[in-house]
Amino acid sequence: VYIDINPSVALKLNRFERVIGVEFLNDDAKALLSDTKLVGCDAKEALQTVINACDSAGYVKENSEIYISASAKEEKSSEKLLQKLKGHAENLREEDSETYAVSTYNAKKSEKKNFEKESLSPAKYNVIREIIDEDGGYRIEDLKDKPMDELRKIKNRLDDDDFDDDDDRDDFDDDRDDGEKNNAHGNKPSDKPPYKPE
Repeated sequence: VYIDINPSVALKLNRFERVIGVEFLNDDAKALLSDTKLVGCDAKEALQTVINACDSAGYVKENSEIYISASAKEEKSSEKLLQKLKGHAENLREEDSETYAVSTYNAKKSEKKNFEKESLSPAKYNVIREIIDEDGGYRIEDLKDKPMDELRKIKNRLDDDDFDDDDDRDDFDDDRDDGEKNNAHGNKPSDKPPYKPE
């Protein structure tokens, strides 16, 4: 299970959903959580500990987002666990009157070697791949150290740019349709003013 707030941490679980190993995926996580006891906790307790530590350190801001992702041999098992953890995080949010959102991502087996190679969570790797697919000018090296909130802003900006381009194409199609209508009546569209005899 991977938790991205800005500190990013990976929790290795056994079949009983207890933490048997911890990996800090960035310096913020190492600085904040290196002295925090997570091994031996169950998954929900570990998630709560991480969220509370990040909240106390000022990482959980108003309207921010917490990302929980998972990778397992059986995708159904990880999906079930993700839903349980998402529900727990949302309950914590209500109890503490917080405003953060909770997102989950269930990684496919085929993705595992890619995000592990980059020492990224599946959710963060997925967002970075989406950005690179939309704008080939970015590289993983440019993005992997950015917090998730910043990556989401980049992704949303690219999506907005694509939407604007679609609008432009729609306008162009509308203009072309008008021209085609004129042609259908035997009139050739022209930007020149009509000819007036002197």
